[in-house]
Amino acid sequence: MKFAVIRTGGKQYVVKEGDSIVVDYLRGDVDTAVELEMLAVGDTEKEEVTLGTPVLKSVAKGTILMQDKGEKVRIARYKAKTRNRKS
Repeated sequence: MKFAVIRTGGKQYVVKEGDSIVVDYLRGDVDTAVELEMLAVGDTEKEEVTLGTPVLKSVAKGTILMQDKGEKVRIARYKAKTRNRKS
């Protein structure tokens, strides 16, 4: 089974051909092709791994299936023993 380690949005993902993954926002419309930089490529059957320094010259190609927003995050700050509250 062949796999690749890609980097996008400051995070790394292990993917195989045909995988669908959820990543942070990528610029582009739905059904737009994107290229992601690969850090490593490997094959578990042959037990081979090719590492980049820091990235490989080849790129992983994918398609944006959906642009979605997550839930709104509400942050409140509170300082104890003062009359300071901010939300």
